[in-house]
Amino acid sequence: MAIIGNLDKLIEVIAKNAEEEAQRVIAKAKERANDIIKGAVEEAKSRAEREASELLKKEREGALRKRRSEITKMRMEAFRKVLEHKERLIEEVVEEAKRRVNEYVKTEDYKNRLVNLIKEAIRVLNGGPIELRLNRRDLALNLDLKAISAELGRELNRSVELRVSEGSFLAGLVAKSAETGIEVDYTVEGILERKWKNLRVEVAKLLFTK
Repeated sequence: MAIIGNLDKLIEVIAKNAEEEAQRVIAKAKERANDIIKGAVEEAKSRAEREASELLKKEREGALRKRRSEITKMRMEAFRKVLEHKERLIEEVVEEAKRRVNEYVKTEDYKNRLVNLIKEAIRVLNGGPIELRLNRRDLALNLDLKAISAELGRELNRSVELRVSEGSFLAGLVAKSAETGIEVDYTVEGILERKWKNLRVEVAKLLFTK
C-alpha cells in the first residue's frame, strides 16, 4: 500500500511539474508571439512611414516641378508679351516715319532731293539708255528730265536717255541700265529695308533704354 501511495504522489508531482512546464512554455510562446506581433507591427509601421514619406516626397517634387513649369510658362508668356509690345511700338515708329515721308514728299525740298537722286542713279549706271521708274505722284511733278539728261551727258561725256515709267512705291525711284541690266533702288522702301536692322536697333535703344 505504501508503494501505491508513493506512486500516486509521484504521479501527482510529475503532473504538477508537467503543468508548470506547460505554463512556462505557453508563457514563452505568448511572449514570443507578442514579440513577433510587436516586431511585425513596428515593421509595418516603419514601412508605412517610409512609403508615406516617399509618397509625400514624390508629391512635393511633383508639385515643385509643376510650379516651376508654371513659372517658366508665365515668364515666357510675359517675355512674349513684352516683345510683342516692343514690336508694336517699333511698328508705330515705322508708320510715323512713313507719315512724315508722305508729308515731306509734298515739299520743294523733296523735289530737289529727287532730282539729285536721279542724277546719282545716272552716274552709278554710267549713263546710256536708262529705264527710270517714279511713282504716280512724282511723275506729276513735271521734272525737266531732258535738262537732267543733257547735264549728266556732258558730265559723263556720253549720251543719257531716260525712259520713264510708273512704279508703285512710297517715294524715290528705281533706275535700270538698258545696256548692262544693273538696277539701283533709291526708293524709301528700299533704303529702309537696307538699313532696317540698324534702324531697329537704334529705335529700340531710344524706346527701351533707360
